[in-house]
Amino acid sequence: KAKQIQVGLLITTDQNQLIHGKKRIVQIPKGGLSFLYSLHKNRKGGILADDMGLGKTVQILTFLSGMFDMDLIKTVLLVVPVSLISNWMEEVRKWTPGMHVKVFHTSSRSLEESLKTIQEKGDVLITTYQMLMNRLEMLSHHRSKDFIWDIVIFDEAHKLKKPSNKTTKAASVIPSKTRILLTGTPVQNNLQEMWALFNASISEKALGFKFSENLMEIIKPYYLQRTKLDVGKDDLVVWLYLSPLQERIYRDILSSEKIKNILLSSACPLTELTMLKSLCDHPSLFGSLAGETLQRWPSHTCVLPLL
Repeated sequence: KAKQIQVGLLITTDQNQLIHGKKRIVQIPKGGLSFLYSLHKNRKGGILADDMGLGKTVQILTFLSGMFDMDLIKTVLLVVPVSLISNWMEEVRKWTPGMHVKVFHTSSRSLEESLKTIQEKGDVLITTYQMLMNRLEMLSHHRSKDFIWDIVIFDEAHKLKKPSNKTTKAASVIPSKTRILLTGTPVQNNLQEMWALFNASISEKALGFKFSENLMEIIKPYYLQRTKLDVGKDDLVVWLYLSPLQERIYRDILSSEKIKNILLSSACPLTELTMLKSLCDHPSLFGSLAGETLQRWPSHTCVLPLL
């Protein structure tokens, strides 16, 4: 089918598909890559706010891979929470193994060397919100001149929901041609938080200082959010019977004095319900209750043989 845009990757009219890295084909929500490309083409910022599990990371890596392949960008700054550095590195190795990435963090060696390499030769620099705040001057300059990143990406961007904190201010002023915010929760408490995110991505000049009644119409060019209901999902439900051991333990628990007392009182049964749910996974979760018969554990669960 005809390509919608030329960025080194295939975007069909039905579904975005990627053939890259170790994974052969991955389906990602329709329109995501087109949206990201439109931000770059129009030199605007924006927010990708798809639900968790819809592949925001894969969409970003797919987009960047295509942009690099077509020589449309050279330098990318990826700002993430420190706990997600290793996760992003793993995702890069999995999906875009040809992409060169360096880490700019306090625990990494030769900070200046990593930054200089990316600024001069290109590719992706991963840093943290704390480093962005502490080393803003270094990240914004090269050889005593202003340095403008082609794309700056903020993961877990709800960290920028407070306009007055230092991290948000640093994110708002880092020089870039395009900035992209990733978050599954763009609004956690009130619309002022969304305003703060747009202020960090496209500046308040595009929206004005107040939200109007036509909010969605105003932000539509800069904002994309899909829920799991929008994307659709096929569920395969497989009904299983408990193994004899699981069933025996289950009945023993239900007939215990503790359960009887709970049923006759207003006590919270949450702990006991959790025990029963765990039992459905595997009886070994009950240790001594299951006894020595667990030495041949594969035959005592209904789940593992099927898997």
